[in-house]
Amino acid sequence: MCAVAEMKFSNNGTDWTMPESAATSRQWTLSSDDGTKTVYVKFKDAAGNWSSAYNDTIMLDTAAPATTASPAGGAYNAAQSVTLSCSDGTGSGCATRKYCLGAGCTPSTVYTTAISISGSTDLRFYSIDNAGNSETIKTASYLIRHSVTGVSNGHGAISCSSPVNDGATANCAITPDTGYYLENLTDNSADVTSLVAGSSYPIVNVTADHTVTASFHAYSIKTKTGAADSYHSDLQAALNSAINGDVFGVQEGVISGNLILNVDAEIVLEGGYNGDFSARTGMTTISGSLTINLGTVVVDGIVIQ
Repeated sequence: MCAVAEMKFSNNGTDWTMPESAATSRQWTLSSDDGTKTVYVKFKDAAGNWSSAYNDTIMLDTAAPATTASPAGGAYNAAQSVTLSCSDGTGSGCATRKYCLGAGCTPSTVYTTAISISGSTDLRFYSIDNAGNSETIKTASYLIRHSVTGVSNGHGAISCSSPVNDGATANCAITPDTGYYLENLTDNSADVTSLVAGSSYPIVNVTADHTVTASFHAYSIKTKTGAADSYHSDLQAALNSAINGDVFGVQEGVISGNLILNVDAEIVLEGGYNGDFSARTGMTTISGSLTINLGTVVVDGIVIQ
């Protein structure tokens, strides 16, 4: 076996360096662009014979990977399932993707599956490739909006502000038809009637979709004072508010309880009205008593028993 006398090198297997004395190691400069590099070497023995070319490869990767969030940040009317995709081009390949949720947070959770975003937040993320290059942290901001749907059973309307930004306040405007009042209001099936203020129902800090259902009921008493009409659901309450000359139209049917007039006024009680007070079609029965402490009452179409 002949000893190795010289060696020469090439980056492409065609263009070779000048032969140099053989050595067990040699520093070699690769081309500066990223990618797979192949280094070729030939050896010459003391008899002047050159070997065939030997080669080995190395990956030069100085560029960071790039991560993309899909769907991208923006405003959406429903919760989003966000995927993080990493690309390293001709580099060493993506190794790890990390993320976190919240303004200014530091990504530390390793991405393994789609990220559920149900409320407005920032998604911060980056990737590391197999060469250890780390991407600059990216931020995608998501604004999630929720629907607030108003549903009426008829005899009135309910209109709700929608869509509503996550965490904001929605308002539902409630408008009964003439002769009707709001009997019951539910929000996602929960009774919220007591939370109605005037003709409005506010929903504070909306974080999910809402269905608000309004049930309206006809008033049983119609009061006419001069040219103005008003309505009541309770006859005793109507008597308490009576003024001189009031005519109370009462729907046909039975009213249970003892009634008292304690107002210095001359009024008329007319019974037997139909549902919309357009005609008198029967009689009204007061199952109880009518006591007049003050004032005067003219009764028509009403039976007291």
